[in-house]
Amino acid sequence: MEVDMIEDKENPLLNRREIRFKVSYQGPTPARQDVRSKIIAMLNLDKELTLLDKLDPQQGSQVALGYLKSYGDKAAMSIEPEYLLKRNFEVKEEPKEDGGSPPSGDDGGSPDGEGESGGDKAAAEGGDAKSEKSGAGKPDEKAEKDDEKGEDKAKAGSEDETGPKEGE
Repeated sequence: MEVDMIEDKENPLLNRREIRFKVSYQGPTPARQDVRSKIIAMLNLDKELTLLDKLDPQQGSQVALGYLKSYGDKAAMSIEPEYLLKRNFEVKEEPKEDGGSPPSGDDGGSPDGEGESGGDKAAAEGGDAKSEKSGAGKPDEKAEKDDEKGEDKAKAGSEDETGPKEGE
C-alpha cells in the first residue's frame, strides 16, 4: 500500500489539519484502520485526535481517495458526528476460532440460554421471532391496519383503472 498526499492544509477556525490523499494498493481495498494507521505514522500525528473521514475506492483501478482530519485537541473534535467517532476509535472484536465446539456448560441453544432458538420457539407457538423477543404476545396492530389499507387501495385501484367489470 502506497500513500500519496494530495493536499495538506491547516484549518485554524476548527483547530484541525485537513489531509486529502491517494492510496495505491494491490488486491482488495485496504481496511480503514490500516490506512489511518499508516498516515498517522507517516505524518507523526496523534492517533487519539485523528479521524479518517472518507475512503473512496475508484472504480476500475487499484486506487482510493481519502480525507483525514487531525485535531489540535479533544474539545475541537467534539463537532464530529458520533458514527464517525465510533468508526475510527472502536475496535471490532473478531470471533475466535476454537474448532467449532461450544464452550462448556452450553447446551448449543440460543445465546440467551433458552435451549431452543428464538425463531423455533416462536414458530412452535404460532408467533414470529420478533414479537417473541420483544415480549409482545399479540400481533402488530399497525401491520394489520397497513394490510387493510393496502387491500382497500388495491380494490379501488382495480375498479378505477378498468371500470366496472361486465357481468357484475
